[in-house]
Amino acid sequence: MGASSVEREQAIWDSVRAKRWTDFQEFLHPQYVGVYAEGTRTAEQELAAIRKLDLDSALLNQFRVVDEGETTEIVSYRVAVKGRHVGRDIAVDYNAVSVWVRAGPDWRLISHAEVPIS
Repeated sequence: MGASSVEREQAIWDSVRAKRWTDFQEFLHPQYVGVYAEGTRTAEQELAAIRKLDLDSALLNQFRVVDEGETTEIVSYRVAVKGRHVGRDIAVDYNAVSVWVRAGPDWRLISHAEVPIS
């Protein structure tokens, strides 16, 4: 059956914290779209951007999972991020949403968006 969508979310954040870039990239669907305040990102752009992050912690909570059949899951949650981005300290809370799709036997992240909580 594989990992749940919540476990996949934690695993992808863990791959960033541990700088396991190959693991991170394997989660991404080839048609991935990331949505952020500064614009959208492809899978390649997401990988390049995430490499600039030195993540100390990412605490995920308040999950809501919407199962759209056997091929799509939507996961919303809050995440508290601490670390450094391009050498600057960061400590930000986000509302996040991810859309996972089944690609053969595996689940891939096809879209992710984050909005800072003010």
